[in-house]
Amino acid sequence: MIYATIAFFAAIAISLAAPDKAAVMAKEQAAWQAFKDKNADSFKKVVHSDFRGVYDTGIADMRKELDDMKKWDMKSFTIGDYNIVSVGADTVMSTYTVVVEGTYDGKDAARFITESSFLTSSFLTF
Repeated sequence: MIYATIAFFAAIAISLAAPDKAAVMAKEQAAWQAFKDKNADSFKKVVHSDFRGVYDTGIADMRKELDDMKKWDMKSFTIGDYNIVSVGADTVMSTYTVVVEGTYDGKDAARFITESSFLTSSFLTF
């Protein structure tokens, strides 16, 4: 069974001149909500086109992520333990947990996920 867990490596666009934890988390939340709502246009607005997600089934690019979005029936997600740390002049790494309720390809896919993202100002897309 495929478990898409949306790891936004170098993906979510935000200005990082002065990293604001709430602003960064809002971008992550927006990406998760767009995925849950199966809103590909909104997802592409907050996730860079060169997105790479690293999963137990392999590495996904934007096209694969959007294809997987169609197979998910995500009922809810809850982000917790959200933190960011600067890892360069214009880059932060976020770490957090997500509790997901729903199905993937018709099968139960509820899970607890540990996530990490790298966010950099060079990936501004809006």
